[in-house]
Amino acid sequence: MALALCGMLSAGGLAKAQAAPSRSQAATASRTAKGDSQRGEAIFYIKCNFCHAEIAKLAPSLKELYQRSKLVTGKPVNDEAVSEQIKNGSERMPSFRYSLNDAEVADLVSYLREGKCCPDPENPPANPQYRNR
Repeated sequence: MALALCGMLSAGGLAKAQAAPSRSQAATASRTAKGDSQRGEAIFYIKCNFCHAEIAKLAPSLKELYQRSKLVTGKPVNDEAVSEQIKNGSERMPSFRYSLNDAEVADLVSYLREGKCCPDPENPPANPQYRNR
């Protein structure tokens, strides 16, 4: 087996062995990604706070979202359902599929999971320029 592996690597198989993950593997990774809650707070402030802040009253507050049993869509509150809601939106919520990448969605989910939502408009997150890494 080791000899076959050496032969594959020496015959140019290294690129194949290091190929990008399949779509299903990438989807699984994005569902289980931990995310950075500090970046998630900045993303929330820029993308979500206008409607979902406690004082906004335009959409449900997301404070302690993970303490609830269901989303307004009826789906259970878990990382996968929250990620899908963010990506797909709904009748009254825009889709963020094309404006947030998978890592940013994971950051946002991580922030929401902590239950600390929502940033005070008078005291915004330290780095609302979340795309500047």
